[in-house]
Amino acid sequence: MYSTGTETTNVIKDGDEIKVVARFAEDKLPNLEAIQNLQIINLKGQSVFIKDVAKIELKPSVDAITRLNQKRTVLLSANVLSSANPQLVLKDFQERIKEYSLPEGYEISYGGQNEQNAESVTSIIYAMGVAFLLIISTLIVQFNSVRKSLIVLMTIPLALIGVFVGLAVIRIHLSFPGLIGVLALFGIVVKNAIILVDKINLNLKSGIPHQEAIIDAGKSRLEAIFITSVCTIFGILPVTLSNEMWRALGSVVICGLLFSSFLTLFIIPTLFATFIKPEDDFPKQQQ
Repeated sequence: MYSTGTETTNVIKDGDEIKVVARFAEDKLPNLEAIQNLQIINLKGQSVFIKDVAKIELKPSVDAITRLNQKRTVLLSANVLSSANPQLVLKDFQERIKEYSLPEGYEISYGGQNEQNAESVTSIIYAMGVAFLLIISTLIVQFNSVRKSLIVLMTIPLALIGVFVGLAVIRIHLSFPGLIGVLALFGIVVKNAIILVDKINLNLKSGIPHQEAIIDAGKSRLEAIFITSVCTIFGILPVTLSNEMWRALGSVVICGLLFSSFLTLFIIPTLFATFIKPEDDFPKQQQ
């Protein structure tokens, strides 16, 4: 403790945690003999030399043995610059140590932000599955038709195509915030398809012929879908440009919404005309 010091506290400076270690000055303890001649107070209040009550020698030792899952572990930690992508840094590190041969019984596992990201991705994928089930259940209840519900859900893969193409063009990696954006995108793009299909149903209820009802719905809902999509894009644009952490989230929503909004006006009417026949249009009212 006299030579190596003992940790007394931690302080935060410029965002970094600094350990405060108290130890004797090097000139006060130049060698082992100086340590042996240090005086301490015994139980009787008398001063005695350390060498008289203990054997002092220098040997390598560890303060503690860290274990993880009952295995001895050596923890190595590092930070990256704020402008760097931690995932790319980790990938580069893994490439560099591929040819390094570990001693028998040793293995490398990655924790920290990498472990947190893996857990977060798992939770987001689970949330996507739950969201998908809730969306399709709501659509079936609303339209009372499985086929119409599936047609509306086709906007989701259209949006995902736009997401991956857009991110590849602007060279942004799909990070955890980006996955949150994908989850939010599900509800946004489905809303546009619901507006379109609902208008088709209203036209059919009004007695408009099948094909004319589909064409009229596309024309009448073009402005509504376009305006809501543009407003959503401009609303999320400041967040996308202001912070590096949220850039992936905003880019996912913008790219997916641009692509799906354009194709929704063509793909959804086409699918409706293909899979929903005139005889399927409210048969009870036609009888």
